Amino acid sequence: MGEKKFMNCVLVNCSANDEILLLFREKEPYKDHWALIGGKMEFGEHPEETALRELYEETGIKGNCNKVSGIISEVCEGDLDLHFIMFYCDVIPESKEIKQMPEGEVKWFNKNNLPEKIVPSDKKMIEMFKDAEHIKILKAHMTQTEGKIEMKRWEHA
Repeated sequence: MGEKKFMNCVLVNCSANDEILLLFREKEPYKDHWALIGGKMEFGEHPEETALRELYEETGIKGNCNKVSGIISEVCEGDLDLHFIMFYCDVIPESKEIKQMPEGEVKWFNKNNLPEKIVPSDKKMIEMFKDAEHIKILKAHMTQTEGKIEMKRWEHA
């Protein structure tokens, strides 16, 4: 067992018609498996912003995030000790044209015929969130300086 890491991440459900976009992971975690597009949130980013950035960085596709369908806490133990808090974001792509990037092969799959070698939790999420209701998103930007706390931004969708 290695160092324990806690990460805030986003998973991107990029779907068009009956197809979903998946990435063949070439690095850990879940190396050599098909997985949802996604990645770590950067400081100051909200889930929808991360989803659009990751989708573009990993596929060259731009899109619009229309909702967050779920929030997932996933612990991965063994060779890597990771605890992910993940936001499952539904993104409508502007195009289906993929630009292959260094992260790994990217491919469209029929949702009813997913690849055999897919991350098990990703497969469950695809099935579970396909008809999910909208989750309310709250955004707050706070500052704390010398004990003074101030709200800089508050939004809800």
